[in-house]
Amino acid sequence: MSKRTREFECNKDPDMFGFMCGQYTIIRRRRVFSDHIKTLYSKYFGIEPKNAEKPWTPNTLCTSCRVELIQWESGQQTKFDTPMIWREPTCHSIECYICQTKVLGVGRSRGVTYASVPTVTLPVLHSTAVADPVPLSTVTSECGGSSCTEFRMENERNVLSQAQLNDWIRDLELSKEKAEIHTSRMQQFKFVSSDVKVTYSRTRHEPFSKHYTKKDSICYCNDIPGLFKEFGQTYDSKEWRLFIDGNKLSLKAVLLHIGNKKPSIPIAHAVNTKETYEEMQKILKFIKYEEHDWKICSDLKVVAMLCGLQSGYTKHCCFLCKWDSRARKDHYVRKDWPERVEFTVGVDNIKYTPLVKKEKIILPPLHIKLGLIKNFVKALDKEGEAFDYLKTVFPDISQAKIKEGIFVGPQIRKLINNNQ
Repeated sequence: MSKRTREFECNKDPDMFGFMCGQYTIIRRRRVFSDHIKTLYSKYFGIEPKNAEKPWTPNTLCTSCRVELIQWESGQQTKFDTPMIWREPTCHSIECYICQTKVLGVGRSRGVTYASVPTVTLPVLHSTAVADPVPLSTVTSECGGSSCTEFRMENERNVLSQAQLNDWIRDLELSKEKAEIHTSRMQQFKFVSSDVKVTYSRTRHEPFSKHYTKKDSICYCNDIPGLFKEFGQTYDSKEWRLFIDGNKLSLKAVLLHIGNKKPSIPIAHAVNTKETYEEMQKILKFIKYEEHDWKICSDLKVVAMLCGLQSGYTKHCCFLCKWDSRARKDHYVRKDWPERVEFTVGVDNIKYTPLVKKEKIILPPLHIKLGLIKNFVKALDKEGEAFDYLKTVFPDISQAKIKEGIFVGPQIRKLINNNQ
């Protein structure tokens, strides 16, 4: 055969290996991967010979594989169920099958150690568990008119479409790299439709990324109605609530659907950012909060910042009333406190101009429950029977946490459901 004229980046000629089997082949057993053989390849395996002309894949077949396809055309049984699948390596020194396969010795003493890399899927031979592909001659003779349609329906039954496979990958929470490997394995055993793309996950974010912008270390959605349109959903701001929360290093803003009938949608995220009034102001400005006017569901710390309250242990720390945190003798006695009507900077611990109206604030039920249990436990007599009973119910919790009333959701449910 003629010498390969294509330039290649591998440390050895890829044509030393067969495109269909991936095996090392000596020169006299190499055959050109002609157009006729490629046509047989596509009909036999149901897929196109992808990447056959790339510089990092072979453009040859060994004589055995070529004979297998020709014999199948005449109606004989073959040994392959799926061929070698080639994917482009990002690093030839690590991921390239050609570069990593070691060919040692010369002549009959030559030894080959085949590489195990994620950029290729090894071929699968026939077994009793896998049905043989129908010969081309049988398909041509028996498939005609309505029988042809029935034949295709029979062979395409119980396979996943691209949309179904995308839902499957989303439910499994697979990364892009793992999604490609998973799709490749599904395609290898013909569990997916022939038009499914293995590399679909590489670009699955592009239709949505155009609706996001990064500015001042904050990534935010610049067109929320357009994002919903991309999802194929109608947008109504009254059906969604804005949730803002963060930890020591990041801050996020998410839309929550009323009743949790639809999944949450992240619309802003700031890395290496703490919960401060300035950052909250930036996020609300970027996402155009005034246009949407969502109701806000957040913890009391974020609510205080949005209402312009001074942080820390202040005297008037509530955004609804003028509860006096220093009047400890009245905390469990007095029930009515004056309502906070005005938010004047410098008065009653108001430090900043409020970013949202207090009527738009919704307190999370879990936070209310945690606060009620905390105050209930702190009001107990530490030497009484009720407090001693809590120690026996929760022996794994430290006495310091019990004393301060620090409980989580499952512990609270256990305590409420306790009939004793």
